[in-house]
Formats: sequence, structure tokens, C-alpha cells
Amino acid sequence: MELKSFFDVVYIVCAAQGLFVVGLLWTRPQHAQANRFLAIAVLLISLSCGYMLYLRSGAFWRAPGWLGAIDTVPALYGPLFFLYTRALTGERIPGRRAWPHFVPFAAYTLYDVPRFLLSGEEKLALLRQEFGGQLRWDQWAWQWGVELQGLAYLILCLAVLRRFRSRIRGEYSSLERINLRWLQLLLVSLVVLWLGSIAGRLSPVPVLRFVHTGLTVIIFAIAYLNVAQPELFTEPVPVAQAVAVAPSSGAKYQKTRLKEEQAAEIEARIRELFEREKPYLTADFQLARLAGLLEVPPHHVSQVLNERFQKTFYDLVNSSRVEELKRRLLEPGLSADKILALGFDCGFSSKSALNSNFKKFTGMSPTEFREQHLQKVG
Repeated sequence: MELKSFFDVVYIVCAAQGLFVVGLLWTRPQHAQANRFLAIAVLLISLSCGYMLYLRSGAFWRAPGWLGAIDTVPALYGPLFFLYTRALTGERIPGRRAWPHFVPFAAYTLYDVPRFLLSGEEKLALLRQEFGGQLRWDQWAWQWGVELQGLAYLILCLAVLRRFRSRIRGEYSSLERINLRWLQLLLVSLVVLWLGSIAGRLSPVPVLRFVHTGLTVIIFAIAYLNVAQPELFTEPVPVAQAVAVAPSSGAKYQKTRLKEEQAAEIEARIRELFEREKPYLTADFQLARLAGLLEVPPHHVSQVLNERFQKTFYDLVNSSRVEELKRRLLEPGLSADKILALGFDCGFSSKSALNSNFKKFTGMSPTEFREQHLQKVG
């Protein structure tokens, strides 16, 4: 395969980078459901970049059998990013609720199977017709169906994010704000690229080249953030679960502010639960889970944390993890690898999350803390 331009090099590097990103997302110690949806989307974008290289390099003239192989794949982008948005903002999606979003892709693919099974020469003839603007009405309809479906899903993603942010305004930590800013930037970028794709179908100018180059930029951004800020992909948005779970019918309190004695009781129950069962040692421990264990509405738990603990849920959980790790660091004969393993056992899902939170609450790294203790006892 001959590389003819800078864009060709970008596509092949991006395809390889995409596979690297998929590996990072899928092999996190505690990969969230959101990461699975994002990993699949990145994998498909990587395949799309490889396919564009197949077209741009002219390889399709020698091997036309692969023409049309991924024509319906763009019908998956919208549903995957929609499910990613839902999962990242805290709502776990059961399989029975996720699969209907892929019905349009299945329908488009079934329609397109006969065309894919054509001979190479027949596919080349269809390609010439498409370049000449001679599409049958049904081909025109499914191509525009894919475009409009994807755009509708991305706009819906932004609506979900906006509604989520309005419901939890002022109740999330700095890391959660980064999560939401990152998600909004990703979605806006995808909307712009999708509009570019639609424009490419209407314009004689080869806009699609720049659209696919934009997709490569997104993959590189995801790769960079996975390395530089992996907590964005390993720490789900904590407050989101509070929004996703409504108070059960057996909840002790209604949607009013707690009285002083009620708040004191919940505070005592939280302290007892954290001391006895240590639920924060689970990496995906969320506010909704804590509220469920207490049988208290999530907004009441947030009120108690803010007013009586003077902490966000995120800070309470991670400070508790740090205290647990401090106790375990006093064990003799620990190596650096063992310290990291202990951090994972205490609920941290990445090395950067472990180090940043330990330094935040102690002013030093786990290794420095251990060495300081050994000097004191020595």
C-alpha cells in the first residue's frame, strides 16, 4: 500500500493509536461500563481510518472486494456515544435497554448485505455511479438516514449532559467538573464533525477528508488523556449515581431538608458503616450505593456530607481510602509494586488517582509516608 500524502500517514498512525487506546480503556483495573462503550467507538473509528487509507491509497482498485465493508458502521457512532454519555453521567445501562439503540444499524446492514456480496467489478461500477451522483432513491435514503440518526443522537447526548449538569449544579468536585468539561468538549467536537460530514454530501468540495482527519484528532486526544489523566476514564462521576437512582418507597425521609436530629442520625450511621464494612474499598463505590445501604435519599446523604462532614462524597471516600492505606503501609517488607497493589486494594483505580489523593490528604507520597514512619520507629 503506497502512502501518497500527509493525510495517509495520519490515518495509518491513527488506526494504530486507536488500537492502543482501546487496550488502555479495556484493561483498566476497574473499567467502567462507560469505558466499554467508548472503547468500541474508538475501535470503529480506527477501522474507519484504516478504510479511508484503503480508499485514498487506491488499494480498492486492486482489491475491490472490501468496498462497502464499513458503510453502515457510522450508524453505531451515535448510539455508542449516547450510551457512553448516559454511563459517564452515572446511569448503568442494562443490556435489554441498550440493544434497541442498535436496531437501526442492524436494519441498515441487512439492507446493505446484497450490495456487499456483489463482485468486485460490480462494486466498482456502483462506486462510479455514486461519484457521479447517480444513487438510487433507496441508497440515498439509507445514507441520509445514517447521517441524520447520528446527528440526532449527538444532540440528544448534549441534552442529557445539560440536564444532568443543571440537576447537580454546585454538588460535584473539581475532578467531576473535568469529567463533564471533557465530555462536553468531546460531544461538541463530534457534532461539528458530523455537520461537516453532512456538508460533504452536499458540497462538491472534498470535505470528508477533513472530517476524518478531525476524528483522528479525537483519538489522539483520548490517547493523551488516558496517559496524562487516566482518572477521567477510571473514576466515574460520583454524583451521577445520585441522579440516576430515585429514592425508594421505603426511604426514611421525604424530599425536604433534614432536621438536626435526622442529620445527626445519618452522620452516625455513615461513620459506623465506614468503620465496620468499609464499602469505600470497592473502586466503583458511588453515592447512590451509599444511599442504598443507608436507605436514605441521595440528596439527604449529600446534605449530611456537606453540612456535618464538610466534605463532598468524593473527598470522604478518598480520604477514607487514604487512611486505610496508611494503616496498611506500616506492614514490613513492602516493595514499590506492593504499595501500588495495596492502593488498588484500598479502592483506587489508577496510580495517578492514588498518588494525587494521598498527597492531597497527607502532603506526601505513599513511599515518603512509609519512609518517614520507618525513620521514626527506627
